[in-house]
Amino acid sequence: MIWLKLFEAFKKEKVNKLSGVAVLVDGNILLVLPDKFKHSRVKWSLPKGHVDGRNSLTSALKELKEEAGIKLDRNYDYKFTVNYRKSGITKELEVFVYHRTREDFTKYLKPNSLSLKNKTIQRVIGEEEIYNIKFFPLNKARKRMESIQRQVIDHLIEEEDIDEHDINPEFD
Repeated sequence: MIWLKLFEAFKKEKVNKLSGVAVLVDGNILLVLPDKFKHSRVKWSLPKGHVDGRNSLTSALKELKEEAGIKLDRNYDYKFTVNYRKSGITKELEVFVYHRTREDFTKYLKPNSLSLKNKTIQRVIGEEEIYNIKFFPLNKARKRMESIQRQVIDHLIEEEDIDEHDINPEFD
């Protein structure tokens, strides 16, 4: 009986809980490129991080503010969860989706932090953790994201009921 309890304790795999934000502005998604991947073309990611003692939404909004200088309200449009494995560890990512127009979005940028220009958010103040921030059409975002996170884009395309041919190719 004791051996069975020990076996059950080791059998349970720990799941790392993460939360992130999918910011969609005029059909384009905001992605960040961590500094450690600054020379990669396929390591872009959602602003995300571990849920650290707070609820998932609070953690996700904190990561968005830290990584992109964007402070959004708590009124997201919908959320979903994806599971994946990375380096043998199961991760559960809760994604909070925000739809904003370009005009609405500029209200959320921190003063002297970021400015919205064409397809890219240009950084005014440096951030050690993040090398670049950019908006991508969903079909291009899928090609640029880490392969294990591409199911996030697949879910968004399905949820938004977007035909890949209807995706805005440029963010002007």
